[in-house]
Amino acid sequence: MALVLTTPAPDANDTIAVGGATMSGDVNVMNSTSSVVLTGTKTAAQTVVVGGANAGLVTAAGTATAPTYTVDTSSISATGGSVSFTLTVAQPGYSSIVYTVDVIVPISNLASTGQTNTTATFSFTAPTGATAVVLEQATDIGGTWVWVPATTGTLSASSTTATATGLTESLPYEFELVVTDGSYAGTSNVVDVTPVAEVDLGLAAQYGVLAYSGITGTLNSTNGDYGTSTASDSGAFPLGAGTPDETDVSTAQGNLGTAIANASTPVPDAISLTGGEDIGGLILTPGVYHSGSSIGIGTTTGATGSKLTLTLDAQGDPNAVFIFQMPSSTLKTGVGSSVILIHGAKASNVFWQVGSSATLGTNTAFEGNILATVSITATTGDTVTGRLLANTGAVVLAGNPITLP
Repeated sequence: MALVLTTPAPDANDTIAVGGATMSGDVNVMNSTSSVVLTGTKTAAQTVVVGGANAGLVTAAGTATAPTYTVDTSSISATGGSVSFTLTVAQPGYSSIVYTVDVIVPISNLASTGQTNTTATFSFTAPTGATAVVLEQATDIGGTWVWVPATTGTLSASSTTATATGLTESLPYEFELVVTDGSYAGTSNVVDVTPVAEVDLGLAAQYGVLAYSGITGTLNSTNGDYGTSTASDSGAFPLGAGTPDETDVSTAQGNLGTAIANASTPVPDAISLTGGEDIGGLILTPGVYHSGSSIGIGTTTGATGSKLTLTLDAQGDPNAVFIFQMPSSTLKTGVGSSVILIHGAKASNVFWQVGSSATLGTNTAFEGNILATVSITATTGDTVTGRLLANTGAVVLAGNPITLP
């Protein structure tokens, strides 16, 4: 008896026809397949009985000589896996023959979990039983996507993550996981990734506080420069609080404008945040996060404890980049909120691109560089490891220490 996959179109190995008293074979189908139809060929005198632990997932139909078997794979379509069952073929006067059939859906949940300007990290279901696991990458070369093995650490049947290194920033890539043997054999779903472009602050990087229309309030201290374009530094700046630098302001503001434009550039695989979302309480991995509206940290009414804290996890990558895009709105933090960096995350690689203005609530412990198109307001008790850079408006301070990362 031979079994042929009739729908959906197979990846490979679409026919099972092997000899011997006990027969077996694999059928590899497409990712996310929710059902598979096998058509058998037999004589009218033969009977076929479906068995095994997954017999309830197989529906028999068809004719006496061309039976069909519809296999329900919906339980594994989202992640990949296999459904195994038996077909026992009997005929009077002959010994029965048992087919063992494995319908395999390759890994379907390969997903991007973070990226830098030269790396991309992925998660997936462990490919149980695999003898080889390879992450492949492709780029568009003259209109043709050319697949090659990505540069990763060693992957195995127990791997659930992979990091591709040596990528080119801003270049679109496609990635897939190729598994040999085991319950997930075949080629996974394809994931598009564009490594984030490094945000170059230029001369603006030397400023702890940079404004266009004035700096007001009191600057506790900064290990960087401070300066403003069109108005005087009217705040109170104690001796040693920082270095006033008006000479480079014009160039720094131009560099800041370019950095804002770069940081706000749409990225195809950016992670979408709900407009107005309070991201306090979340643990986020490297990548680009986009909101069509405002972003808050600990701003939900009654937020306490962990809900006041945003954690940025670099996952051990010292070059990990986090970019938060709010191209048309605001950034706000709640009273007593904080941004915490773990597993190698650096404030110098965290960028908050704010389309209008940013306001830090009282006693906020903030990490990262605020690149605001208009203005920035810090309030009593706020501490900043990073930069407060306002492109067309003012920066308001309240005795805050600003530490360049």
